[in-house]
Amino acid sequence: MPFAFQIRPISIERGFYLSCAGILPDEVRHPRLIDAIVQAAQLGRDLDGEIQIFDSQGLLAETLPLPACEPAFSRSETTTRLCQ
Repeated sequence: MPFAFQIRPISIERGFYLSCAGILPDEVRHPRLIDAIVQAAQLGRDLDGEIQIFDSQGLLAETLPLPACEPAFSRSETTTRLCQ
């Protein structure tokens, strides 16, 4: 996959780092894991890639796919159709 958004824990007090080669020039710090996931999903919404979440030992704990979504056609289709 061309893009891999990586989320790594810093500490309980400091939060998480989000990084992605080719998208983010520097790591971005987020206080909560969900904030990092949301930003990665927003940045990668039109890209074929994944979000990789690492544990405190540096091991891959979870991988969330980010398939490139088709554009929405109308408001009614947008509310009933999900990007798969």
